[in-house]
Amino acid sequence: MNKDFLRAYPAYASYQEALREIFEKPANAFAERFPHLAQSWEPYLRSLFDREFDIDSIRKAASDNRDFHQWLLDKNVDLIDIPSSLVDGFIRDVRARFRKRNKHPMDSRAALDIRGAIESFLTFAAHQHNAASRKPPVSGAGP
Repeated sequence: MNKDFLRAYPAYASYQEALREIFEKPANAFAERFPHLAQSWEPYLRSLFDREFDIDSIRKAASDNRDFHQWLLDKNVDLIDIPSSLVDGFIRDVRARFRKRNKHPMDSRAALDIRGAIESFLTFAAHQHNAASRKPPVSGAGP
């Protein structure tokens, strides 16, 4: 790995192996980081990788989720408890941009794939968050 890249993007070094295995170039992996959802993101990608999803499918899911994450940030949306209405709004926006750019509607299966990638990650993140909040306190810890 290029040391100049690590100096320029020190957060990349904190990522474990899933992003490095899935994305061939450090810059590609860096683009797929989600600062606000990072604690769930890498385990999610690892779960797809471990379940033997093909690399192109994982990259597409990463791209769809990155676009959704950026869309939320652009709208100044709190990234906790994301309602399904926001996913609906994002899909409508993606379809409208596709239609404008390509002069024909997006295939409904493509929109379903995008929705599936986003909802799969959000479900994974919610389960991980709930599991972490249900952990019993460590003995000897506390006030």
